[in-house]
Formats: sequence, structure tokens, C-alpha cells
Amino acid sequence: AGKAVVSALPSRLPTAYSNHYSLDLEFDFGRQLIASLGYQGSTSHHLITQYHENAVAAAQGLALNPLVTDVIFFGNEAASNNNAMLASLKHQFSHNFSAEAQFAWAKSMDNGSGPYELDPYPYNQAFAYQRSDFNIGRSAKLFGVWQPVIFRGSHGWIEKVAGGWSLSGILNVHSGFGWTPVYSTGNLYYNGSPYSTLRPYYLGGAGHDTGNEAFKSGPGVGNGQNVNFTNIDSTVNQTPTSYSNKYFSVPDYSAALGGGTFPGTSAGVPAPPGVARNSFDGPGYRNVDMTVAKAFGLPTLPVLREN
Repeated sequence: AGKAVVSALPSRLPTAYSNHYSLDLEFDFGRQLIASLGYQGSTSHHLITQYHENAVAAAQGLALNPLVTDVIFFGNEAASNNNAMLASLKHQFSHNFSAEAQFAWAKSMDNGSGPYELDPYPYNQAFAYQRSDFNIGRSAKLFGVWQPVIFRGSHGWIEKVAGGWSLSGILNVHSGFGWTPVYSTGNLYYNGSPYSTLRPYYLGGAGHDTGNEAFKSGPGVGNGQNVNFTNIDSTVNQTPTSYSNKYFSVPDYSAALGGGTFPGTSAGVPAPPGVARNSFDGPGYRNVDMTVAKAFGLPTLPVLREN
């Protein structure tokens, strides 16, 4: 009497696993100056992906079951890897002050960075494998701690009352997360499918400034360009055939639209994506944290004392 939604799993589901690798080298230059250079990496296999099997069937030219409106499939084809170079320089100064600088150069790749993430090209999982949503290409940290000794010598109790101060701070800077331009379409693959976006082709010509001010000032303005983003659609009998503007274009996807009422399927599949996931860099990130702490020593009493 009704139409069903089915969740499905492979009949054989291998266990997901990860391998981790690390290598660290440390150099002592003397004079309380220590440098380190390291590598950290990981590879993961048989990670879970989610996609709608009706879309895969439609892409293969198979007829859909009119009683099953959706087959939510959880596959195990996904993988990920991460590689990072880590460098640091640490120096212990006089007067109880120490500082350290760290730099990381890294790249993280996966098929999807969160649960229930749907790539718009389910018929080919390779199109989803690109930079992770949380990938940070370059990051740097600078932090220091100062613990002054105000009273020295025999004035131990005075130091416990007036001293014990600690001042620390950390500066974080990184190059920002990636983002993906998408173009909204109608239902792809079959009528009523959840897939309705495509990744366009990049035509080039845009600026390369990914600073915060460039994103605050709007498209093109931060790069010294005042661009009119009027969309140019070519339509034939109200059927979209292409889309383009100054920076992006989408090829003819009319054959990939779902045909008629369910279970009508498309006559073809969308062209391969023009840009990869997270292929563009978002704004950078800067943050400063400061901490002031005070430690209090306890007096030497029979019950309440430090020792």
C-alpha cells in the first residue's frame, strides 16, 4: 500500500583499521636551545560511506523498484590518509622565561569528513577523495611562559605570599580550511533523489588572496576586482543545458535529471566534476590566548602544610 525506504549494508563488512607512523629527530645546540624535526602520518581503510543506491542503479541504467523509494546504502570503500611535517624550536631563557615556536606543514585526504555526508557523484567514489574538511595546510604556534621569582634567599615565606606568579601566552596562526563551490540543480539520477548539486569547472582569472579582509569585502572586491556576477543560463524548452559566469561553468546536465515521476530515471549521468572537494582555500585563522596564574604556598602548620 505504501512505498518503502530501506537501509542496506554489504553482506561482508571488513573491519576498519588505521596505521600510524611517526619519526622524530631532536637537536641540542647547547645554551638551552633545542630544535626538533618530525613526521607524523596515518592511513585508514574500509571507512564507512553513505550514498543512495537508487542513484547508483540509475547511473548504471537499471530500472528502479517502484515500491522502494530509497535504498540508503552504507558501504566500506572509503579511505583516508594524513601526512604532516612538524618542526619546533625551544629556548630556555634566563629569569625563568621559556619560549617555543612550532610549525606544521600537513595534508589530510579522505572520501568524506563527517557522518551522513553525501557526495553528488555516488556512481564513482573516486570523485569524492580529496582534501578533508578539517585539512590545515600550514599552521604555526608561538608560546612562552614566565615564572618570576620576586624574593630570593631567606625570605621564603614572603615569596610564598607575594610570588608564585605565572604569565603565559600562545599565538595560533593557520592557513584556513578548504571550501567547495557548488551549483544547485534539480533532482539528479531519478525523480525525488537527494542529489541536487554539482561541482562546476573553474575558468581561472580570480585572485589568490585568501586573507580575512578579502572574504569580508565580498567576491572579487578584496582582489581589486569589481565583478558583476550576473548568471548566464542557456535554456531550451525550460530545460537547463549549461551555466556559466566569469569564473565557473557547468556542462550540460539535462540528461542527468530524473525523468518523469518516480521511478523515472535519468538518461545519463553528470559529467565528472570540474573542481575537487575543498580545492579552494578559505580565510586564514589567528588567535591569541593569555593566562595569568597565582600560586599560594601553605604555611608550616601541624596539619595544614605543604609537606
